[in-house]
Amino acid sequence: MDKLYCLIIDGGSLNDEARNSLFLAAQEMIDGRKRKMRLNKQDHAVKGWMQTDYAYGMMGTVGGFVFKAEFDFDGRDMKIEFIARPLKDLELLSTGKWIKEPLFPVTSDRSKN
Repeated sequence: MDKLYCLIIDGGSLNDEARNSLFLAAQEMIDGRKRKMRLNKQDHAVKGWMQTDYAYGMMGTVGGFVFKAEFDFDGRDMKIEFIARPLKDLELLSTGKWIKEPLFPVTSDRSKN
């Protein structure tokens, strides 16, 4: 599973279950083209809400949609702003297939340079 790329976090740190839950909720929002989603303890590791306006953000060389969430986690009120990339993009990255044809002719004979 990909990671959350935290831009801002307030209220403490998250464990893997909470991070994965926020990441999967972001994917559900992307797939359903939702701008706001309620997070509940039955479906997510946290209880609160999450939203996005699908603005594109960057953190170093990683880019994706910016999400904001406010929720209760282990009795703490937390706020987080993070980047999540659509899983469809991640599938392309993992295969390394960006284009179907080379931009420049490719030859197997390197002596012709």
